[in-house]
Amino acid sequence: MFADDEDFEHFLALVACASQVYRTDVHEYGLMDTHYHMIVTPHDALALREAVSYFAGQYSRYYNHKYGRMGTLINERYRDGVIRDERQWFTCMRYIVRNPVAAGIVTAPGDYRWSSYRCHAYGQPVWWLKDHALYTALGPDPATRQAAYRAICDPP
Repeated sequence: MFADDEDFEHFLALVACASQVYRTDVHEYGLMDTHYHMIVTPHDALALREAVSYFAGQYSRYYNHKYGRMGTLINERYRDGVIRDERQWFTCMRYIVRNPVAAGIVTAPGDYRWSSYRCHAYGQPVWWLKDHALYTALGPDPATRQAAYRAICDPP
């Protein structure tokens, strides 16, 4: 799905655009070579489907043109699920940013460029990423929230 840095960057630019146009707040993301994960809040019943349709379709066209291929790039419909409580939200968040560590790509989440970890752990700006209320509740100021986030996501 992603062969080089340009592919990752292009995909994230499409996600940023889709999140704005199709009323879907993206709180966490993690891109792997063959798939991606996100925690999002759609603002209406159609927002998520429209956002995913936009960025998946646009990215497939980009990728096919760049690599001289045809057909769909993403073979499965996106899988969405409702995060039901705070514990599940933090479990999903941790899973997303630790996925590259679990896959053996990096030794720590902060070493991986293609996730939201650096934004929430160190304040690296990502203009289109929206803080979730549970992240904001980690502390009264950015430094406290970032330290709490690192404590949740970093290896013991």
